[in-house]
Amino acid sequence: MERERSRAKVRMASLEKEVDAMRNAQLALKKRMKESGREHDIRVMSLKKEQAALRKDLDDSRKRVARLEADNERQRSMLQKKSEEAARHQQAAKEAKLRSAPSSSSSNKTAAAVA
Repeated sequence: MERERSRAKVRMASLEKEVDAMRNAQLALKKRMKESGREHDIRVMSLKKEQAALRKDLDDSRKRVARLEADNERQRSMLQKKSEEAARHQQAAKEAKLRSAPSSSSSNKTAAAVA
């Protein structure tokens, strides 16, 4: 009976050591999971901040492109108007030259006839 009691104590001590080791492993695992969860949360927050910054940059870039396109269109329109105005002035100058050329040659003929 004493032998069984001794074996039982040894077995009990062994099981208690096992339970303690399991508790320690469980605590270490919980600690690791908690730390991993914190790291994950930090990473998620960092990625969300980065994503927000990238979205803002994209929005700013789109606004800038829209402004540049509007400026480009305004300049293109102004250039078109200036080109049309220059063409009209050229045409008017050409027509004025053609009108003045026949009259000056007829003046020369009149002057020659009078002399």
